[in-house]
Amino acid sequence: MAHNSRFLPAALLAAAAFVLPAAAQSPPTDLTELDLEEILSLHIRRAGDSPGDSRWSVGYRFVWARFDGNRDGTEDVPLEQVIFRPGEETHTADNFPVVPLEISQQAHLLEIGFAATQRLGLRLLIPFISQQTDHCSVVPGFESFRISSSGVGDVILSASYPVWNVGSHFLLATAALSLPAGSIDETGPTPRDATKDPQLPYTMQIGSGTFDVTPGFVYSGGTEALRWGGELRGTLRLGETDRDYTLGNRLAVTAWARRAVTDWFEPSVALVAQRWGRIDGEDVSLRVDTPDAPSPFPYPAAVTDPAKFGGTKVVAQIGAALCLPGDSSDRYTLELDFGIPAYQSLNGPQPKEIWRVGAGWSWKL
Repeated sequence: MAHNSRFLPAALLAAAAFVLPAAAQSPPTDLTELDLEEILSLHIRRAGDSPGDSRWSVGYRFVWARFDGNRDGTEDVPLEQVIFRPGEETHTADNFPVVPLEISQQAHLLEIGFAATQRLGLRLLIPFISQQTDHCSVVPGFESFRISSSGVGDVILSASYPVWNVGSHFLLATAALSLPAGSIDETGPTPRDATKDPQLPYTMQIGSGTFDVTPGFVYSGGTEALRWGGELRGTLRLGETDRDYTLGNRLAVTAWARRAVTDWFEPSVALVAQRWGRIDGEDVSLRVDTPDAPSPFPYPAAVTDPAKFGGTKVVAQIGAALCLPGDSSDRYTLELDFGIPAYQSLNGPQPKEIWRVGAGWSWKL
């Protein structure tokens, strides 16, 4: 391989987008535990592609994730065990008056890449996040309700540089800086106040609220027909939001393999393992008690409790890259993928991911 400056791997994260959740956080719960880091980990880039005379590239990607049910540790938790019905059971730290049910999150990602030199690749990623959650509660008038939020997420600047290359094997060092462009002041109708729209939970926020740094390494090797590789990356939150909390840090490891069946069809398989931490600090506006009247159960839902975030997840994924036949095949690529969690251990109760799908189009200018 002559050089790798065009290759900016999926390890160039984001942020939650969060999301993703999202990205807004490394959280699991209420709306989505799929943050932008997880969204980008779905996109296994075509390691080793030669840029030719192209210095610029443009890409668009759509990701959709669904969640249903709750999990605590590795065990599924039925709704009647999570919801607190006054007079029918004892209130504990693990049951709540409000419980999220089905969750949907969509992300639209615009990527712009530039080969600054034959070795240094730069990339700008702008996400648009949309998420909805159906809830049930014991509050009259809010027995069933939906909250949603949408907007531009945290903008990411990233770079990659090859640090080792022998034959078809290479190692890239990557680094990304996530800029807190996404809102953390989203409001909406909840049972906490029927007269106005209060602050939404952490997982409904569009951004992380902090500058986030994501260092990483990407390895790729193989033959003409078969390639394999892996990624290691971490996301470090810098500082604290203006709402007095910081999302948990993340660690992600990806292993993948892809085979060129024809010159236009390349299927792939991958395992994406992630671990993320609890929220540090707290947005006190999400509590239902006050400093003058503290309560042993101040959180109306699990997604408002900073301790109910964090966990470990392994996602198994299948996908395919489709190239336009002919002379343009090295310029236009359509990528499709589908993933399901093979393992989830959550600091719950937290919403459980069911599946995720993605589709993307990349174009070398």
